[in-house]
Amino acid sequence: MAFILDTNIFLQAKNKDYPFTYFPGFWEWLDSGFKTRQFLLLSSVYKEVSGGDDEVSDWIKSRKQYVIKEEKAKNYMINHKKIVNFLNGKGFTHMNDFLQKADGSLIAYAMTSGDMVITHELPRPDSKKHPKIPDVCNQFGVKWKGLLYLFANSTPKPIFTLSSPYP
Repeated sequence: MAFILDTNIFLQAKNKDYPFTYFPGFWEWLDSGFKTRQFLLLSSVYKEVSGGDDEVSDWIKSRKQYVIKEEKAKNYMINHKKIVNFLNGKGFTHMNDFLQKADGSLIAYAMTSGDMVITHELPRPDSKKHPKIPDVCNQFGVKWKGLLYLFANSTPKPIFTLSSPYP
């Protein structure tokens, strides 16, 4: 089983948890996971992350060779339609936001591949506005976890040394 990384894994790492300057080991660990295909970078996530003008955007652009075009996966479109139908049936007021982002694509691909989605999102099953990745995953029996699960269950394990930008 591989791990499909959500856009927020990259953005939160850059902005908050593992900035490039202080935690280069985090980004090296992601590279090693991409090289072994243990971590998957879907084209929809690539598009979201590469659309900026910052360090993480530049970083992801230099890893285009790892991008997987999810729409080419067998049954992807069928599974994506199932997600759309589910969201329509639930009456989410912000369903289009969910579908315009990579979220629906991550889940449809995971339904096809059997891989696990890694996200920082938490379930909110009572929400009527914004569907959350974990809730939609649960609806379709897709495995999902947070980044700490990935740290514990990937090979090799991440080793982070704090780097200082100061001499």
